[in-house]
Formats: sequence, C-alpha cells, structure tokens
Amino acid sequence: MKNLWLLPCLLLFTACSDDDPGTEGDPRIESENLIGIWHLEPFPAQTELRETISYEFFETDTFEVLNSVEDITENQVVGYRYRATGNYSLSGNRLTMDRNDIYLNNDISGFSATVEELGLSTDSWTETVEITLNGNGNSLTFDYGPCNDTANCIGTLTFLRVQ
Repeated sequence: MKNLWLLPCLLLFTACSDDDPGTEGDPRIESENLIGIWHLEPFPAQTELRETISYEFFETDTFEVLNSVEDITENQVVGYRYRATGNYSLSGNRLTMDRNDIYLNNDISGFSATVEELGLSTDSWTETVEITLNGNGNSLTFDYGPCNDTANCIGTLTFLRVQ
C-alpha cells in the first residue's frame, strides 16, 4: 500500500520538469539560435535601389550589422551606408548589442560607399531589444517596445535567416 502513493508522486515530479527543450512553435532562444546571417524582410521597393539591413551573429558572442544598398534589377549590393561591429549578450528573450565600432557613409561623397570607404565614427552605443524566433528558426523579430508620443518609433523589425 505504501508503494501506491509513490507512483502519483513520481508522475508529478516527472511531469513538472523544467528542462523542456521547447515546442516547435516556441524554440528556446539561446545564442546558438542566433548564429548566422539575418536579412531584414524586404519592403516593396519604390525605385530600382533598395536599402536593407543585415545582422551576422558569431559563436564568439560578437556581431556585425550592415546597412547596404541593393540594385533590385541586378540583385546585387552596390554599396553600403553603415557598418557596426560589437558584442552581444542574450538573457531570456532580451538581446543586448554593444556597438563598439561604428562606420558611416559620408553622404556628401555619395549615397553609398564600399565597406572600406566607410569612416570610423567616435560614437558607440548599446541597444536592447526583445526577440522572438518563429517555430522553424528562420524568422527573427526585434521588438523595440513602446515609446513616447514625440519619438520616431521603430516598433518591430523582422529578419529572415540567410545562413
């Protein structure tokens, strides 16, 4: 009889385990899930040129972000407007990116430049966003959260996995 109450207790402890790897629709967000290249989901282009943003996250907890200009008729990058590199950390679904080296295009010289022509800025900044991954891990959404009425809010940006 003593063994009969043991069975429900074992089932209770087994069912309440917190090492659930996550469901297919809600993958656990860990650094390994971020590794790779992510391109901003494209907006409809108004001209033959389109600006896009891509992030590349590395296993070393570093990242690179590029703002590139693409010729959509040739399907190729024709130049860059911005590049930043730095370190990132992940806590739950909060991604913090420290942009340590920021390179900017000199707009007086032209709309875009090669990566080597971008000028190193003296700026650095830290950004924290809440992130979500879709079930198969090929879509990453940055949620910048609410902001005040006078701010130019980003809202959310969705990136698609390239690699």
